[in-house]
Amino acid sequence: MLIASYTSILRLVGVPDASDPEVKELIFERSRYTYNDALDEFKENYKQNIRDVFLANQSSVDEVIT
Repeated sequence: MLIASYTSILRLVGVPDASDPEVKELIFERSRYTYNDALDEFKENYKQNIRDVFLANQSSVDEVIT
């Protein structure tokens, strides 16, 4: 569950690793939703957090690319 959540969250928020505590939190929360058979509710319940982490990391990703 953790490996699948790790991969999914990194892809979802567009970061190369889970060094950010907010990314780690999303990984653990997604795993918890998976464990409780409620994964379909995860994105809806955490969409603001996912969006915030995605936007916060876009400038650092753009810097690496250029």
